[in-house]
Amino acid sequence: LARAKPQVLGGYIQSVAPIKGVLQGWRCRSPEADLPLAIGFAMQLVGKHGRVLVISDQLPSKLPKEGRLRWRSLGKARPNLAIVNASRSRWDQKEHVLLSVVNLSSGPRRTSLTLRTSPSGKMIRRFRLSLKAREQRRITFALPRGTPNLYAFLNKDALSIDNQVVLLPQLFRPVRVGLSFANLDWQKKVVGVLLSTRRAVLVKTKPDILLTDKAVVLPPSSQAWVFEIARGGGKSKAYAGPYILQREHPLAQGLSMSGVIWSAGGIASSHGQPILLVGHIPLLTAASTLSDGKHIKLHLDPDRSNLMRTPNWPILIWNLLRWRQQNDAGLEDRNIRLGSQAFLRLPRSTGPITVSPPVGPSYTIHPMGTRIPLQTHDRGVYRVQAGGQSYSFAVNALTKKESDLSRSGEGEWGAWARDSLSQRQYRDMSWLFALLALAALVAHLFLMAQQKRVVA
Repeated sequence: LARAKPQVLGGYIQSVAPIKGVLQGWRCRSPEADLPLAIGFAMQLVGKHGRVLVISDQLPSKLPKEGRLRWRSLGKARPNLAIVNASRSRWDQKEHVLLSVVNLSSGPRRTSLTLRTSPSGKMIRRFRLSLKAREQRRITFALPRGTPNLYAFLNKDALSIDNQVVLLPQLFRPVRVGLSFANLDWQKKVVGVLLSTRRAVLVKTKPDILLTDKAVVLPPSSQAWVFEIARGGGKSKAYAGPYILQREHPLAQGLSMSGVIWSAGGIASSHGQPILLVGHIPLLTAASTLSDGKHIKLHLDPDRSNLMRTPNWPILIWNLLRWRQQNDAGLEDRNIRLGSQAFLRLPRSTGPITVSPPVGPSYTIHPMGTRIPLQTHDRGVYRVQAGGQSYSFAVNALTKKESDLSRSGEGEWGAWARDSLSQRQYRDMSWLFALLALAALVAHLFLMAQQKRVVA
């Protein structure tokens, strides 16, 4: 099967008859197909003497020659319009939607994009679209407050799977941030950035993150994170680089230390994973606590550094809040592309998980770890039961290449030569007949010689 990664359907089959039974339970659910990779995989499976038959709706990009490969295409080129991008996000206290519709046809086409709150529910809005050949149109709009699931439909055409998407609202819970600063000037610089992100609320009890300039030790039962600005002891030293960033870490995303003058006092000891270093000196570290929290330490003297006056400071705070939100129990994203994985974060003590896909029966998985990958094989809404909580996410078919039917066609190309498979099963026996003929000739000559002796 030519998927994003090719795979084998069923086991080894010695005749044509069982193929129908193997294909009976198969459904085409892959969002993409890498045919060249699948052909190479098949060639490896059958070996150097085997033959490969490709059955597809696509025309071959390069016509196969006589040999080990035959290509049979059963498709038909048709005009098609598709939704190829769909997202629903929240910012500025509103929900915003982006939809992209493309005309995958050789001529202009017209269609309507209809928005509803359920497949047969009340219509929210309708867009009438007129698209040129191969044109892609982006449509953006804000949703009314409290809009539930959003369904978007195109008019019926050659392919139905790409005419509909469903977008679930992104669940947003601001990060509860507590403050404990001895230096009030530093606190002001932190609060200004926090409020500008619109991802945080300041609280006095039960914070998700405690920002401080003190050496704070939380109770073992607390799952709060600590972000500590540690000036260090003694006289501050200035650093201008070169800086070493662990860019794969969530806190380092988007940081650029160019032009940053860093200053910090003596670093008595460091703990956790170093995220930012200058030479061998750790400037930003993160360590896990016994209660699944984080202790992040920023070795910095804000009075003698320009870090808080550069774009790196709001980026760092944004990364911190986003990282904390991603570690909350729940789905990391509620709108997924078909073929991608959804990720569910759960507490350590969670038991089995029940997944109800949009098609087919529910199934149970036993998670390992706290970040659980969930496979997606069908378009629609998935429902998950875990730890007494219910979650849901939507999966949409948004692959432009698979929606393009212009390369479909019908025909057959290539031919199997008198190949190595025949040579394996049928050997050339002409040498045996020649040997028998030679033996007969020798026998004939021998008999002739004997007759001459008898006559003599």
